[in-house]
Amino acid sequence: MRKNNTLSSFLKTFFLLMAVGVLVSCQKEINPLEEENNNEPGTGAPAPTGSSYMPYTKGSSWTYQDSAVTNFKTVMVATDVSKTIAGISYKQYDVVEGINDVPVYYGNIKNDYYMLLEAGAANGATIDINMLFLNDKENVGYTWTKDAGTANGFPARIKGKIAAKGITKTWVGKTYKDIIHTSVDLEYNLMGTWMPMGTYQFYCAKGIGLVKTDYSLSLLGQTYTSAASYLVDYTIK
Repeated sequence: MRKNNTLSSFLKTFFLLMAVGVLVSCQKEINPLEEENNNEPGTGAPAPTGSSYMPYTKGSSWTYQDSAVTNFKTVMVATDVSKTIAGISYKQYDVVEGINDVPVYYGNIKNDYYMLLEAGAANGATIDINMLFLNDKENVGYTWTKDAGTANGFPARIKGKIAAKGITKTWVGKTYKDIIHTSVDLEYNLMGTWMPMGTYQFYCAKGIGLVKTDYSLSLLGQTYTSAASYLVDYTIK
């Protein structure tokens, strides 16, 4: 009976994680690699003014477009609200337009950038994941494995890798330069076994922030959903 209860709790965690996926991408069924080779010149993006790969100046904003529905957008605005989790100071980014008004949190320690995925009790599950998704110092091929909090009591960890650095990409008609592409796998410990739950692809441009995110969520080796979003407008204060 204990085993069944554990599996039930794990399933609740999985489906809640799907529900809060909007924190990194809009939730629409797509092929996240469908535009990966799209390098045609676009209109270009304004030259960045800072060196951070995730600016946090109050009032800065980012507008993301879903890849499957052209009129669906999510707008995120940086605030001066802070919180500290596991020794990491996070800034709150409010979602002022989109399908979910749950705030997003980003923080960094030196060259490491973190995303906080946080959801209170809902559907019998809770999530408190602090994910190291970027290092802007190390070279391509650099990897990391770190504890990442818990999801409904299950220990979580992430395995990350710098896949590309200093690249230029064009998506939805805009060209971004000086991009770092990282790939991050999220795993939960279920009854002593680390089980893959999702793979995230982050594309961060210097002075701008996240310009594209992909993710796919899987359970017991089967992919249940894939999604992507693209930056189409931004203002850095």
